[in-house]
Amino acid sequence: MQRSRLAALWRLGRTISLLALVLGLATPAAFAGSTSPGSLTLAVGTVAGWGYNQSGQVGNGNTTNQTHAVPVSGLNGVKGIAAGWNHSLAVLADGSVYAWGRNDAGQLGLGTTCTPFLCGVTTPMLVSGISGVIAVTGGDEYSLALKADGTVWAWGYNGSGQLGDGTTTDRNSPGPVSGLNGVIAIAAGGIHALALKSDGSLWAWGDNSFGQLGTGSLIGSTVPVRVSGLSGITAIAASGYHSLALKADGTVWAWGDNTYGELGNGTTTASAVPVAVSGLSGVRAIAAGEYHSLALKSDGTLWAWGNNTEGELGNGSTTNSSIPVRVASLTGVIAMAGGYFHTLAVKSDSTVWAWGDNNDGELGNGHTSTGIGSTTPIQVVGLSGAAAVAAGAGHSLAMGPPATTAPPSAPTGLTVGAVTFESVALSWTDTATNATGYVVERKAGSGSYAQVGSTLPASAAAFTDTTVAPFTTYSYRVKAVNQGGSSPYSNEVAVKTYSRNEDSSPNVTYTGIWKQRSDTHCSGDSCHYSSDPNGNASLTWTGTDVQVVMTTGPMMGKAYVVVDGALVVVDLYSPTLQYQQLVYAKTGLAIGSHTVKVSASGIKNPASSGTTVALDAFDTR
Repeated sequence: MQRSRLAALWRLGRTISLLALVLGLATPAAFAGSTSPGSLTLAVGTVAGWGYNQSGQVGNGNTTNQTHAVPVSGLNGVKGIAAGWNHSLAVLADGSVYAWGRNDAGQLGLGTTCTPFLCGVTTPMLVSGISGVIAVTGGDEYSLALKADGTVWAWGYNGSGQLGDGTTTDRNSPGPVSGLNGVIAIAAGGIHALALKSDGSLWAWGDNSFGQLGTGSLIGSTVPVRVSGLSGITAIAASGYHSLALKADGTVWAWGDNTYGELGNGTTTASAVPVAVSGLSGVRAIAAGEYHSLALKSDGTLWAWGNNTEGELGNGSTTNSSIPVRVASLTGVIAMAGGYFHTLAVKSDSTVWAWGDNNDGELGNGHTSTGIGSTTPIQVVGLSGAAAVAAGAGHSLAMGPPATTAPPSAPTGLTVGAVTFESVALSWTDTATNATGYVVERKAGSGSYAQVGSTLPASAAAFTDTTVAPFTTYSYRVKAVNQGGSSPYSNEVAVKTYSRNEDSSPNVTYTGIWKQRSDTHCSGDSCHYSSDPNGNASLTWTGTDVQVVMTTGPMMGKAYVVVDGALVVVDLYSPTLQYQQLVYAKTGLAIGSHTVKVSASGIKNPASSGTTVALDAFDTR
């Protein structure tokens, strides 16, 4: 019953999308065709996704299927990933959990659900009410998390008791699995779950239609029950309707559904108790796809068994196998994952390889396939730096080396200091105790943010941007970084730079005696000089702020600066000649038309040898 429901929903999702494509409806594309892959190297604690994306499970901010790997938006400091049926999970080095993708049953743990069936969240969101997490796993519309204290928490769909809380009531936020402690590993099947305890005992709960709980019966359980007859377990895996366990002696055991030979014991008969997988030894890791199973041996070879209708066993055929067969031409494997009808592997050179179904781009080779994608491993195009992978129903995830340091906290109190026509000064409060640097990002107008300047040292709490254009509105934000990734962004600030009105600008008018002198040290290569108290240089502008830029030096006197009739005396004397000096600024005027005037006062500083004033520019905004 449950198998029919889930399979039907998966096929329905693809059918709806195909009908929309044929009818020309404005819905997310299910068949992306071909896209141009780029080059993506996964840094420590970062994640990439590709494949089926109608609910945002790829995590790149849209619902368009992706045929090549793209970065998961805004995610850093990740130490573990998992893929549910059509949702994704990540646990960070600080013990927090993020989720994205479909949320119709509350499987994202955000305290909400959404409708209709395909709805979801397209970028990672913080799972509410849980911390101290060390591992996550996802099933068909539900999620599990293992905390550092050995307890297990669950949320999402609970129709078969797979949340393990003694009920069949869905949850949209995390709650504890009943009676479990001392847990060291977890695994989520389609609608059942497993937990390995530190004493070596194995526990299971949820649906048991095919004996996947391993209790010897077909009776399901809404609370954990002990799996029969196993000891010395070091790893577990589950998917669909079967379960796997790896023993310390390198053998693999399986139980549950066996329709396609996924138990690997040479038969297609289901088993409600663990049975040994035939002919396997020296295994160091296991994984489960929906209807197939995987084992990684200590020599770096990968073995698979079970359903192969889409080539997910990777042995060059589409024939199911009830015993392990070697995945063709693949060596040096360090990690693997099984999806609904596709399989992923990471090699020791950090490349990712994929095979099986490619209807939605889940193989990451830049295009989709209407039939079988590939029956042998092909490389995910342009992706490197991977350390782990996860596979959902039709989407794929890869993670860079796991972060061991929590990302720093966000800078606060970002403020704008001095602003000119060519510079913007910023400062912020350093609240991060573990930051190794700071990144300043800027956007012009409604454009996109990009880093400006190089990464600043950890001691930095200020930055002056000298790459701005005059009379332009910019927005700024700052984030802290370390080996674990990036902090959230600081508050944003917006600022408009000044417009430069050179002394030779036709907008500046002169009365009395002024001499224009060419000088490359002056802005615009000239300044206007005067000692005539009866003349002035003036500018009328519309705005709220003005800055007066002049030359200071040993022969300079005092200048009168008048803004809208208000007089200020500015002393231009300095022991050495200095050009382009900001000598006066007025801000906060009422929005409207204003006038600024500069003239020689005829007064000199006692140390000065003259009363000359030299105008370089009026800067306004």
